[in-house]
Amino acid sequence: MKKELFAFILLAFAGLLPIMIMASCSKDDIEEVKILDNENGKTSEQPQNADNYYVKYEVQSGSQISYAAYTERTITYKDVDKEKSITTRQGWDGTYGPFKKGDKIYLRVISNMARNNTNARISVSKNKEAFAIKAEERESSTINLEYTINY
Repeated sequence: MKKELFAFILLAFAGLLPIMIMASCSKDDIEEVKILDNENGKTSEQPQNADNYYVKYEVQSGSQISYAAYTERTITYKDVDKEKSITTRQGWDGTYGPFKKGDKIYLRVISNMARNNTNARISVSKNKEAFAIKAEERESSTINLEYTINY
């Protein structure tokens, strides 16, 4: 009986210990720790007012479907930290980020056939919201889209 009572008290204390520890900290103590961590560079938390932007690039064949299989496109775009480039005969899309407010993004497409019509667009999403089209060009063999994130 004494062993069972001791085990019960031990388990009850072990279950209440985290609650007692949490209750002993105030919200101010927790905020102070976060501030100290940020000053020491030990946390990856972003300030509440920092917005994250994601960019979606899209390239598709236009109305000249019969030429689509023969058309080679060189696509150049801005990733977060550098310019990237690919060559393809198919449509292409990609989503990149996070970007910051004020970042300049771009999408350039050059087709090897003058009669080819290519469609391209840049869409931006802020803080997990839906993507909104910010730049678009249709029915062209050479495309140069640019946008500066400003919302």
